[in-house]
Amino acid sequence: FFGELGMNIKYCKDEVDAKTTIITSETTEYPVFFFNSDTSGEKLYEEFYTEDDVIDEETFTSLGRIKSDSKSTERSIALAIGELKTLMNNDNCNKQSIVNLLSMYIPDFSHIETGKSLDQKM
Repeated sequence: FFGELGMNIKYCKDEVDAKTTIITSETTEYPVFFFNSDTSGEKLYEEFYTEDDVIDEETFTSLGRIKSDSKSTERSIALAIGELKTLMNNDNCNKQSIVNLLSMYIPDFSHIETGKSLDQKM
């Protein structure tokens, strides 16, 4: 996004440097700090498609778009949302039960549990 605005990356030496970088309408650089994460759910990169999906990378300059024929029906989406709502209102709801439910509806879904959360890191 920032690159499309004509801005360049400012590689920061640490988290403090990145957080204290002030961005104004005159700024020509945006802060980037790369670090290793050991929190649950964090991945090196995000992919929201599978090997079977056909990807259109030409319609948008910095965003891929899935062109696959397979789409979930409104009924199946409503069913999944209903089951999630029921689960979330259950006193026995926990992270693993949510992961298990999502895995039923999203075959390639996976979750890596490390015992640390992003909230703890912030």
